[in-house]
Amino acid sequence: MVILAAVSDTETDESIVAEAARLAEAFDDELHAVYVQTYDSLNEAEADSTDESIKQRAAATAEAATEGLDVPTVPVGRIGEPAAEVLEYAETVETRYIVIGGQKRSPVGKALFGSTTQQILLGAELPVLTVMGHGDE
Repeated sequence: MVILAAVSDTETDESIVAEAARLAEAFDDELHAVYVQTYDSLNEAEADSTDESIKQRAAATAEAATEGLDVPTVPVGRIGEPAAEVLEYAETVETRYIVIGGQKRSPVGKALFGSTTQQILLGAELPVLTVMGHGDE
C-alpha cells in the first residue's frame, strides 16, 4: 500500500513528510510525495512550458521534500487544483493514508479563501492525517 504525503513547498512540508515516513515505516508501505502545480501560479516563462515539463518540475519539488528519508519514496508531480489532484491520485494507487498540512483559519477566512485541507478532508474516502503548521494564525 501507499502513504500519500501532499506537499506544497512550505515549511510545513518537513512535518508532513516526517509523519508520512513514520506511517510508511510502521506499515512497511511506500511513501508517495505529491506536489500539485496550479496553472494560476505559473510565471510567464513557465506558462509556455508543456504540461509534461511542468509535471517534471513539480515532481522535482516533491522529490526535494523527501530527500534523505530511509523509506522507499516516489515523487509525483501533478497540475491542476490541489485538492482534486491529490484525491484523484489517491484513487489511482492503493492509498492507506493521506498526510496533509493544515493552517488555522477563522470561519470567515475559510469561507472567503477556501481550504485545500478542508476539501481533502471532506472529499477523501480514506483516513487523512492533518499536520498543523507551527505559528499559523
